[in-house]
Amino acid sequence: MDNKRTVVGIDAFTQSVKAIAWSDDGRPVAEGRAALTLQQSAPGYIEQDADEWWAATGTALRALTAATEADAIAGIAISNQRETVALLDAAGQPIGPAITWLDSRVSDSFRDLADSFGGERLHAISGRPVDTIPVVYRLHWLRRHRPELIDRAHSIVDVHGFLSQQLTGTAHASHISADAFGIFDIVERCWSCPLLDHLGIPLHKLPAAAATGLRAGTAVFAGGGDGQCAGLGVGRDAARDRVPQSRNRDRRRDMVVRACPEPKMAHDPIAYRRIFP
Repeated sequence: MDNKRTVVGIDAFTQSVKAIAWSDDGRPVAEGRAALTLQQSAPGYIEQDADEWWAATGTALRALTAATEADAIAGIAISNQRETVALLDAAGQPIGPAITWLDSRVSDSFRDLADSFGGERLHAISGRPVDTIPVVYRLHWLRRHRPELIDRAHSIVDVHGFLSQQLTGTAHASHISADAFGIFDIVERCWSCPLLDHLGIPLHKLPAAAATGLRAGTAVFAGGGDGQCAGLGVGRDAARDRVPQSRNRDRRRDMVVRACPEPKMAHDPIAYRRIFP
């Protein structure tokens, strides 16, 4: 086994979880992967079991640590599918299926939130155009149709938050993973109190833990959404480039990421603004 120092990237995307150990000079040293399942309980509902995220991550990491020394792993970071959300109870366990970014149950109601809160105001805070994909519209749907789930939830997390909770005992949302919620203020770099108050949603983060094959004390670094990580991977400069974004699922338009948002950025109703590190 190669005992030189490595770093591990975990890519928890829609269809599987992949973990790769990289050497100091950028060579892949070992990897593991495991598939994820999409569930459809009703028309337009596309869900996942959040516990499967963790089970698949454990499978991928155990395969990786079987092929390289765990003591050589200097740290890990997570890239994740964006706009997917899970509600957890006080023990950090899912209280229902995670709603994925592919889910379209809000198609008939997402504009109601924009009308009540103000679409231009929502866009200015979150950087996200009024659309079905950001998590905020699913939370609005849950508040309206399943309020008992929102009230019972002690923690509302994305894939990054859920996995970091399992790895460290505390759920973390990096700025570049939090912006997918659509309730993150991309100028102030914090959760938007006006949006949270409008939804009637408090956030709590509770610890949980499980085995992975990693050495205790392995550093976990803030990662981010797969879109930003992909942009960085192809050499985009967030301070300079306008980064083309893949079309959204109903092919209505191309969207553009505007890096480094500023308080007085001109309003563009279809501009799609992401936070880059």
